[in-house]
Amino acid sequence: MTSPLALTLEQAVLALGDECSPPIEWSMNKGEKILLKGKNGCGKSTFAETITGYKKTVSGGIGRTSHT
Repeated sequence: MTSPLALTLEQAVLALGDECSPPIEWSMNKGEKILLKGKNGCGKSTFAETITGYKKTVSGGIGRTSHT
């Protein structure tokens, strides 16, 4: 049985300084954990801040389900 989706990004574009990311399609199930790995300045913090709601996307959408 699969867990319900907790978070989805649908064609989400993130602002990375003066540039923008390509559109991101991504989903995460409730209870899953992620690891963000990459070079300095590649957007790890921006991605984390966006999925937690501290930053907004330039375009596209983020869907969150309740934690009930």
